[in-house]
Amino acid sequence: MLLSLLMLATPAQALDCVDYELQGSMPAHESTDLPINARMVLKIYAWSTDDMTVRMVEDVSGDDVATSIETFDEATQAFLIVTPDADLSPSTAYRVEILRDDAVEDIVRFTTGTGADETAPSDPSVLDTDFQSQTDEWGDWNTFSVDIDPSTDERTAVMYRIEIGDETFSAPLVRYALSAQARMSDDPCNSDEAGNSDPAAVWVQVSAIDAAGNVSGSDVYEPEEETGGGEDSGDPGDSGDPVGSGDDDSEDGDSADGCAVVSAPAAMSLVMMGLLAAGTRRRRSEG
Repeated sequence: MLLSLLMLATPAQALDCVDYELQGSMPAHESTDLPINARMVLKIYAWSTDDMTVRMVEDVSGDDVATSIETFDEATQAFLIVTPDADLSPSTAYRVEILRDDAVEDIVRFTTGTGADETAPSDPSVLDTDFQSQTDEWGDWNTFSVDIDPSTDERTAVMYRIEIGDETFSAPLVRYALSAQARMSDDPCNSDEAGNSDPAAVWVQVSAIDAAGNVSGSDVYEPEEETGGGEDSGDPGDSGDPVGSGDDDSEDGDSADGCAVVSAPAAMSLVMMGLLAAGTRRRRSEG
């Protein structure tokens, strides 16, 4: 009996860092009435994009669409911009397929409307920056966040280009986000140096880009006098938003976690207390 209880009480914890996840897209899955000059932006969490192939296909005919693909890859976070070589057909359904080792992993569908989009989205503004850090048995979990007053666009959703650097922005760290709550993480499941940025020491410049590639003006946020974050020994899931899309990336925030803590109930101390109590009762009854 004692052995069984101890076996049940033994902590069984493991850090599960996924090797692939489509965290979001712009336009979102099943978007409609898109301009004929729309592009597809994919936010992917992956240890490597080497085994990935991305293609755009006309949904009904199955004909491939000639495209060029730009990849912005930083640590475990990748943004793939799929740009058709020519305008898409109006009022037509398309799909973008993500293949890994020649097998389709994810599909994002969208439908065009009529006409092109040549108008830039509205200018965003940075509301705040923040840094949070905590440590547990797996290591340090550091997250730098940028909260943005969202940009708007008449035809499509927008993504954000975020530059982090000194006041000259001569050699900034450049990151992208699909939502107005951007999170960059340096932790056991990610290795993005931007996650260690100090709000008291860095300038942040943000601009918005719509699905047609039109770029807004930019807003510059100067360093805060003191960091707004702090240290915490809590669950690492509190250091930034969990994997969704994310940004995908959901509207709740951009996240680069890519991991989850899988744990059995931490019952060892409770079981031992119960055993001690049982022993005490037995000694009293024997006396």
